[in-house]
Amino acid sequence: MTSPHPIADQVGDLPVTPASLVLQARELHPDTNRSQLSRFGDPRWDLFPALPDRHSANQTIHWDAYPAAFRHASKLYVFALLNIVEHAPRLAYAYTPFPSVKTIWADLGYLRLLLAWLTDRGITRFADVTTGDLDHYLRHVTDDTTSSTARKRKALLAAQRLHAYRQFLPPPDRLPASTLWGGASAAELANHPDPRLAENRTPRIHPDVIHPLLSAALLVV
Repeated sequence: MTSPHPIADQVGDLPVTPASLVLQARELHPDTNRSQLSRFGDPRWDLFPALPDRHSANQTIHWDAYPAAFRHASKLYVFALLNIVEHAPRLAYAYTPFPSVKTIWADLGYLRLLLAWLTDRGITRFADVTTGDLDHYLRHVTDDTTSSTARKRKALLAAQRLHAYRQFLPPPDRLPASTLWGGASAAELANHPDPRLAENRTPRIHPDVIHPLLSAALLVV
């Protein structure tokens, strides 16, 4: 008697089973041992092979740190972040067409804040989250007087990214379809000045200095 094949989830156009490689669409470092790449069913995912900088800290996701009710859904979501690189959702002021591994890694701590908040409210599926719940979470984050506006922005950004990727996830793992928080950016909601929108405050070099420098440079050229 043969064992049945595991039922595959679907993330975008990609079937996902416990044996699916986690890093399918990312460029891997030449030193990578491909036989040791993480697979979806593993309790830990090593993202280090997809980091171009060998001096970066080892970035391993330990899934036992995530609430059990949301663990599988979170894996599917991070799998989408890693492997949906064509026509990926872009949040306000994003630098790149899809999030880097370092961006994903930085996001995960703030994702866990949302998961813990939902779990404390007795919610165990993203599909059970209402727009009212998300509005309450917005107030929970922005009313926290102990957090900086930068931290609030990152917490809201993690929720916005999860919402933006809903179309690639199975129905039970999708947040509500309605526009999240009126379409405002996380920086606006957190009242945090986005550095990309701030004016350049570097003092200008005085003309009496720059003109001789420019003349000398032209002479050398």
